[in-house]
Amino acid sequence: AIYKQKHNSQKALDSYSQAMKIRVDKLTEHHPIVADSYWEVGVLYAEVGSIEKAKETLQKCLELYLKSHGRANPIYQKVIKKLEDIEKGVPMSAGSAKSRKPTAEHTEFASLDTSSIDMSIKIY
Repeated sequence: AIYKQKHNSQKALDSYSQAMKIRVDKLTEHHPIVADSYWEVGVLYAEVGSIEKAKETLQKCLELYLKSHGRANPIYQKVIKKLEDIEKGVPMSAGSAKSRKPTAEHTEFASLDTSSIDMSIKIY
């Protein structure tokens, strides 16, 4: 968290990747907390310019959130929005509060069409 606060995305990515590996090892990959780790790592990949890694990681996050929260949940919708932003080439700024962990307060994306992303989860 210190590296994120100091806007050092690469060091934050390294730290969050390590934390994610530990969480997967201790909690199993399908635990909701692990999905949160995938979110953080995916956003950080986007911030450092590793777009393919960001999409891959956020797709995994989306799959886990779907299983734990369902499609109608704002958390699931926030991940979809982030993936859409990445596809559109929307710049990811280091330390941007809007790029951080999704919360139940984010309801503005509830009406998005998720069919194309749902299909990519099945392929993934």
